[in-house]
Amino acid sequence: YYLMNVAEFLITDSRDFRHFVWHKRKGQKYIMTWHGGIGIKKIEGDAINTLPEEYIKLSKLDSAYADLFLSGSDFLTSQYRRAFWYNGEVLQKGMPSYDIFFDRDKVLNYNKKIRSHLSLPDNSFVILYAPTFRLDHSIEPYRVDWNNIISVISAQKCTEVFVLIKLHPGLLSENIDINSLLLNKNVIDVTEMGDIIPLMCASDILISDYSSTPFEMALLGKPSFIYAPDYDEYDRGLYISLRSLPFMFSSNQVELVNNIIKFNYDIYKERVKKFYSDYFGVCDNGTACESVYNWMLSKKLQF
Repeated sequence: YYLMNVAEFLITDSRDFRHFVWHKRKGQKYIMTWHGGIGIKKIEGDAINTLPEEYIKLSKLDSAYADLFLSGSDFLTSQYRRAFWYNGEVLQKGMPSYDIFFDRDKVLNYNKKIRSHLSLPDNSFVILYAPTFRLDHSIEPYRVDWNNIISVISAQKCTEVFVLIKLHPGLLSENIDINSLLLNKNVIDVTEMGDIIPLMCASDILISDYSSTPFEMALLGKPSFIYAPDYDEYDRGLYISLRSLPFMFSSNQVELVNNIIKFNYDIYKERVKKFYSDYFGVCDNGTACESVYNWMLSKKLQF
């Protein structure tokens, strides 16, 4: 709290709501770099009916404090304007956390570190499963027959297959028991590991549902798959149909296995490129951190 009050620049990627001990002083700059660069589930003001009144009140205060919002796409910039109660400056030069996707050496370094930390063989095939939360905190949609998927992919790739399960951190705060999701010895819970980007660097494919992670994995140049068994009952609105995305969609596990088996990388790459250009207007190119740094230099106090 002391550092929050004395820092010239305060940067966060979520609604922290610690303003009861922080009163923005003259000359202090507050930068918001949202944690979901390209997301399809409705959030903030677009999902206002699902939010507590206190959250809405504090979100409006948080946006009023902000001097800058960071964006990596036309889609996110318009989202800020429409749903984040924010009318200030937006720097649309990319998301800083995505810069690593454009640095091959850093990606390889993360890959090596994560695999070493989890004792995964260098030549193994790694699946990252990262679904988002449900309002009722149910884990039923996360039940996957990993025995079958591991067996099929292992036969196809001729190597050992591992699954890294990273659930939404909200489940940790609710103390949800997820042991029933970890019955296969090659399925590893990595929910508590924090930042998902190093895990993406160490994985060969991603399986998710309504989160922004497939779009991030695609920026890394790796395959993403959508598995949403509760698509027709999902409890949050979406900006776009899952079936319209450039990722192969599955509503059941038979479809998921078949999509993984018949995946064509060239077709996938072209679909992602077109979608990012035509629908989202993505501008990430690995220079977002530099752009933020230059903005900070232009705004720093002069002594």
